[in-house]
Amino acid sequence: AFAPPPRRPTLRQRTLRSSTLSQCIAETRFAPQRVSREKNKEVRKMMRKAISEVHACTRLEEADISVIIEALQCFELEAGFVLQQQGEATELFMVVEHGALEVSIDLEEHAEPGNSAQLSRFAAGSAWGAESLLYGCPRTTVVTAPEDTIMWGAPGRTFQEVLRERARANCAEHRKFMVSNSLFMGLEPRQMDLLSQVMIEEVYPSGVVVKGDDQQTFYCVRSGALRVLESPNGRGAPQ
Repeated sequence: AFAPPPRRPTLRQRTLRSSTLSQCIAETRFAPQRVSREKNKEVRKMMRKAISEVHACTRLEEADISVIIEALQCFELEAGFVLQQQGEATELFMVVEHGALEVSIDLEEHAEPGNSAQLSRFAAGSAWGAESLLYGCPRTTVVTAPEDTIMWGAPGRTFQEVLRERARANCAEHRKFMVSNSLFMGLEPRQMDLLSQVMIEEVYPSGVVVKGDDQQTFYCVRSGALRVLESPNGRGAPQ
């Protein structure tokens, strides 16, 4: 018989301790730039918007975002401060309040010593670091503050744990959906577990989802509705 593992307390049920967060920050290069500052209503609103616009965070619930916001601490960076060198691992999930972060690549290995090419710029109100923390791989770029910048950063471990807990919860919801759907009745419990782990939730605005492509994806509609339009013999107006 299949017995699911016992559920662990989620981050929403845990109390974040400032001493633990301080210890995580103290282990990073940002410790000297940390300043004590309260998060007012406007700052929290900015943080919430920045986090919700990160692709990896689109399926987080309000409580998950609140955990990240509580973990964010303020840093004041002078112009030219290097947040991360090429080949280093990302330490913080960051939200820019004022100023900007610039991502560039060192061209020294391309016979252009001393030169760099700017790849992207993260202005006030944007977040950075999610992808690097998700994949856990060293950066191939250099991240600097091109001007005096105020940013908020949360320890990478906290950000990773929030997404990990949300993934577990989503996996449980996927399995519950499959159990209630006759299409999956023939699957064994272990097969359902494996399938629930690879399911990805996507949100589509009203309009065309896909058009004219050979579909390689199996879709399950969780909420809303889809309408399939096909052209007779591949010609004429869709019906």
